[in-house]
Amino acid sequence: MSDKCLIDPERDCYGLIKANELEKDIEALEDDLNSLRKQNSGTHERLFDRLNELERKEGIQGEQYKHIMEKLTQLATDMAEIKARPARRWEGIVEQVIGIVVAAVVGFMLARLGI
Repeated sequence: MSDKCLIDPERDCYGLIKANELEKDIEALEDDLNSLRKQNSGTHERLFDRLNELERKEGIQGEQYKHIMEKLTQLATDMAEIKARPARRWEGIVEQVIGIVVAAVVGFMLARLGI
């Protein structure tokens, strides 16, 4: 096809010239777009790798948290037992004192009765 105008063959066809320029611009844009797609693909791959790493670390942290909570629960139980020991000792002493007082009163009453 000629670059000359169909109506006036002595003049250049400006529409054809512009169409050719637009085709070149479109090809350049397509090249840029393909380059951007490659860049984005690499970026997306790095992002997905990072997300996978974060999810893996979150799983590890979850297990560590679970282990820590189990230890804290065990420690709380142990602390409750340690706190209860003096109370149990005191209760034992009080029981013995009450037993001695009751025995003394019963012994006194039996002695008064002459038995």
